[in-house]
Amino acid sequence: MTPQKAPTDQVDEQALEEAAPEPPEDLVLAATFATPSRDEWVAAVDEVLRRSGRVGEEAPLGAGVEKLAWATADGVTVQPLYTAADVAAAPRFAPSGERWDVRQHHAATTGSRLTSSYS
Repeated sequence: MTPQKAPTDQVDEQALEEAAPEPPEDLVLAATFATPSRDEWVAAVDEVLRRSGRVGEEAPLGAGVEKLAWATADGVTVQPLYTAADVAAAPRFAPSGERWDVRQHHAATTGSRLTSSYS
């Protein structure tokens, strides 16, 4: 039995390419919006969560951000927003100038077995 072609195999690539609009010279997207301050962002988060009922009407400023924060399995708190100032003030787990060594255990015994399991 011959497998049937999926609908995506029937796309006329040439017609699609000819019908595509020209890309704009400058793609602006969100660059035209003003960048909110952290306080404005926190207030907007609080308002959205108030409307959804996740924080009370009388909750203090920042209650919504606290509600969106979560902890990893090893107890690291992940905030819903980080800024360049937050990154600059973040503690360094590896001593300055040292490199990180990140590893992951795989059940495959060889690299070729590992890559073949993903193809």
